[in-house]
Amino acid sequence: MDGQLRGAVYFILTNIKRPFIIFWTVLVSFMVLTYGIDYIFSTGNDTAVNYDLSFSIYIFSAVLAYVTVKNCIPYLIKMGSTRMNIFVSTGVSFLILALVNAALSNTIYLIAEKIFRVTNDGIFVIETGEKSYSFSHLADSDLVLETTWYSRVVIDTSIAFFLLACFFIIGLIFYRFGYIGGFTILGITMATLVFGIAKGWILDFFIELFTDFSFIFFYQLLLSGVVIYLISYIVMRKITI
Repeated sequence: MDGQLRGAVYFILTNIKRPFIIFWTVLVSFMVLTYGIDYIFSTGNDTAVNYDLSFSIYIFSAVLAYVTVKNCIPYLIKMGSTRMNIFVSTGVSFLILALVNAALSNTIYLIAEKIFRVTNDGIFVIETGEKSYSFSHLADSDLVLETTWYSRVVIDTSIAFFLLACFFIIGLIFYRFGYIGGFTILGITMATLVFGIAKGWILDFFIELFTDFSFIFFYQLLLSGVVIYLISYIVMRKITI
């Protein structure tokens, strides 16, 4: 990795650092405060709170990918970085972000597994009288056979990176073509999806997918994210400030 590429990766990760810290601070604080306030001030009624950290990191990934286009790319172009260096450095940064988020989320989940009681369906529950606070994950569903720390990290990394790639290319489209061009392209895409649903192509695809669903799907999803990210270079290569 040459100096310009390392510098671009460092800049993007530094730019991501602040929202990353704010996101995790708010998320963990919310969990602690929810449990603490309910434990102290609850009137004794039944309480059931479910924490799904993975869903939060999916939303965070989508928003951050879109914002990164506006916050990072123009500055890197001004600094003389080539489009290819920006493309590669952004992809590396997104992969690191997806992996770190997945590892942090599932480490918290693992701590819950070691400390709190496990129900029959694999959800970790803190029980206090009539109250229950649970931690759940997509891997706990019947669709996924493996429920280890590694499998959960792979699932979250693949979904997060797929969303990062999708919303990055959406951000590039809006940045390059403006609102009119962006909404036109999104409209055509949505019309194609609606047409596919009407003709049954998309429904048949999902029926076939979940009929023979396996853990391999998430590796395929990660590969799909990589392919979508590679396609984004078509938009990026002629992008201007």
